[in-house]
Amino acid sequence: MTDSSPSSLKAADLREEMLEAVRKENPGLQPEEAFEVPTSFVQQKKWIEDPAGSDSVAFNYPMLIRLRGPLDERALRQSLREIVRRHGVFRSVFRIMDGKLIQIVLPSPEFSWIATELGGPPETREQRCQEAARQEASRPFNFGQGPILRARLMRLASDDAVLQLTTHTIVYDDWSTGVLIKELSEFYSAYAGGASPPDRELSYQFGDFVRWRQQWLQGPNLESHLDYWKRQLDHASSFEHLPADFPRPPHNSNCGARQTAVLSTAQADALKALSRQQRVSLFMVLLAGFQSLLHRHSGDEDISVASCVANRPLLEVEGLIGRFGNSTLYRTNLAGNPSFVELLERVREVTLTASSHQEAPFAMVLNRIDAGAGRIRFPPFQSMFILQNAPKQKWQLAA
Repeated sequence: MTDSSPSSLKAADLREEMLEAVRKENPGLQPEEAFEVPTSFVQQKKWIEDPAGSDSVAFNYPMLIRLRGPLDERALRQSLREIVRRHGVFRSVFRIMDGKLIQIVLPSPEFSWIATELGGPPETREQRCQEAARQEASRPFNFGQGPILRARLMRLASDDAVLQLTTHTIVYDDWSTGVLIKELSEFYSAYAGGASPPDRELSYQFGDFVRWRQQWLQGPNLESHLDYWKRQLDHASSFEHLPADFPRPPHNSNCGARQTAVLSTAQADALKALSRQQRVSLFMVLLAGFQSLLHRHSGDEDISVASCVANRPLLEVEGLIGRFGNSTLYRTNLAGNPSFVELLERVREVTLTASSHQEAPFAMVLNRIDAGAGRIRFPPFQSMFILQNAPKQKWQLAA
């Protein structure tokens, strides 16, 4: 991707200035890229400054992939190495410079690899595999040294294995999973067949997107977003709609529970039909239902919930692995006892308007807004509603 516009030339100058600063403060590193980390979490700097006292493990991103059939371990390792080489976020380490969190991309495509044979009685292997996976998912990352991708292959039998890939949301989001699985499938098929992987070099990296967004979010662009979110974050006390049995602790414990319910095919089809009939997305239908539920439990007419958006506005970033996702807030007024169809219209308007302001990093918004005397706490919402519809790809092993 070649661009000789004044903005791209300015970005190139900023990149060289950052690299020079990194080289001076970290003579032992050989950075090929460096940039200030976009503010996605308020905890980020603490993860580097005080790893033992931080909650970074809560943001680990573990993935388990079941592999059945003959497995070429050499081809699997080669495939992962190629993915790390292609995507600079997996070759990153982090430093605090002038109070800012800096992401530094190194040239070496190294990652952590462990392969184990789970022997013993076959009836206990599955349980031991799950326990090993939980332990692996709970290990913290050393952001200052890397690597930030860990791979663990656990063989349960000659034709049955589990591949665990663990990374961290400081460099990863849900959309990235589809990209990773797609590339892993393509590269494994090539290497297992004795061929080279497809020659499709990435001309755009996460750092390029960061610099583009930093330039875009300036002046009138940023101020228009901030004005909108200031209005949405007004009266933050109205953002809690679920009754609590006990007072909130001063700090999050990251402990919780899971409750699962599965919709029947008929129910799912009915929801999709309703969305088509009312000319709204499935997300809007489900969000309206969720906000109706919170309204019923709380009696509040002003219902606000948060969600996550992919935040990939450029075609160049759709095939990248990285932390692009952003939080956004949907604040709907249910006054006047609207019918569900009327509520859908309100939710549609709220969703479309919020989506037009989603590029502003939510943590940046909170940092820029004057909270006054504790008017806004972080996060300012109690409930999140997330529809997991990021592209997924089933991995088929080469025959």
